[in-house]
Amino acid sequence: MLYSMSNKKKPLRHYRQAECDVIKIDIQCWVQGDVVLECVHMDLEPERE
Repeated sequence: MLYSMSNKKKPLRHYRQAECDVIKIDIQCWVQGDVVLECVHMDLEPERE
């Protein structure tokens, strides 16, 4: 799990990893360096979020 620390003094949220699927994304361009994708799923049951 990767974290990005901001300059603000806000508490850092930690989410445990849920079940995941491997996906392939064709971005059709050269990428140099690290790439981080953030995916958010909003469940229909807000008490679980």
